[in-house]
Amino acid sequence: IYTCMHALLLLQGAGMMAIPRAFNLLGLLPGLAIMALMACLTFFTLAGLVSATAATQAGGSYGALVRKTVGGAAEYSLQLAVLANCYVMNV
Repeated sequence: IYTCMHALLLLQGAGMMAIPRAFNLLGLLPGLAIMALMACLTFFTLAGLVSATAATQAGGSYGALVRKTVGGAAEYSLQLAVLANCYVMNV
């Protein structure tokens, strides 16, 4: 059974596997409310990124958008943050 759960974690991600536990701890209505809040935050964040990219004609990456709006040092900081997230926190 451990192998099956490990395969599910790899396919769906740890967040998907944590949703039933969150609903169990919070209850149905608070769990649905928090899930709806997260969906709204995700939607508006993506809408903001798309509109900022279109307004600045920054290309197609976060780095280009940050370089156009904030500057080169901020783009370097963004790349370091992505590197730290991918190779330090997720390994």
